[in-house]
Amino acid sequence: MTESQGPGPDSSPFRAPPSPTAQRLTDDVRTADILADMAALFDSAARITSRGLTLFADPVDDTFRLAAEAILIRLAEMSARLPATFQSTHPGAPWDALRAVRNRIAHDYRSVDGAIIWEVLENRLPDFRRTLGI
Repeated sequence: MTESQGPGPDSSPFRAPPSPTAQRLTDDVRTADILADMAALFDSAARITSRGLTLFADPVDDTFRLAAEAILIRLAEMSARLPATFQSTHPGAPWDALRAVRNRIAHDYRSVDGAIIWEVLENRLPDFRRTLGI
């Protein structure tokens, strides 16, 4: 496969959901799966910031900014699926702020400030990741 063809089907950092079974996943297993997927998103965010603000803020190519927005939306959605018991044991995590950022990006996207998205990616997400211990 050439670089231009993109990643293959097995190269995604996200795992396919398990086949349906008669058993429901325990909270611990579901939490571990969600945290693993969140870790992959934190890694993606770090790759964006490692490329620098100049590429992120390019007025012609908004690919990195749009990718960052998608990462934040996914992180918020995954966070919302974490059990309340997990969230309550991590009171320092910005649960409400993440939900607010997600709502702004998803519903009021024209008012999204790229500088704020950059700040969240560069400074807030690493702190969030440390708070979660992943």
